[in-house]
Amino acid sequence: FKYFASRHLKRKYTWKRGSKRGEAMNIRLPGRDPKIPDVIVAWDTSGSMSDEEHHKIASEVFEMLRILGGKIRVILFDAEVYFDNEITKFDLGRLRMQRGGTDFEPPFEKAKEYNPKLFVCLTDLYAPYPEDPGFAPLYPE
Repeated sequence: FKYFASRHLKRKYTWKRGSKRGEAMNIRLPGRDPKIPDVIVAWDTSGSMSDEEHHKIASEVFEMLRILGGKIRVILFDAEVYFDNEITKFDLGRLRMQRGGTDFEPPFEKAKEYNPKLFVCLTDLYAPYPEDPGFAPLYPE
């Protein structure tokens, strides 16, 4: 994720908002655009996921929040999407998870509503292969 985020999700620079460092040196430099790129993380919470895997996913989500410096949208799912909201690093420990079967189509369908710049699905891949793999939109690799 670090490589992709550093390559594709960097905040852009803008002349609309000047840099404070430039002001201190009496020169005009572009500042960072305050808009954070849209990122969605789909988190598989099905019964096949172990507690250790959930801890690893939580640390990955925490790192994403640190890199992006704000909020990301998290979709918790098992056989259905049961949580869909933006979270900060303070909300990460408060997420309540249910354990059911696994279906990958609902989180991908939900993500289509937002058209994110990055969509990450964190899972153990224990699920039936979809009949129509075209349900997942294409994102950059």
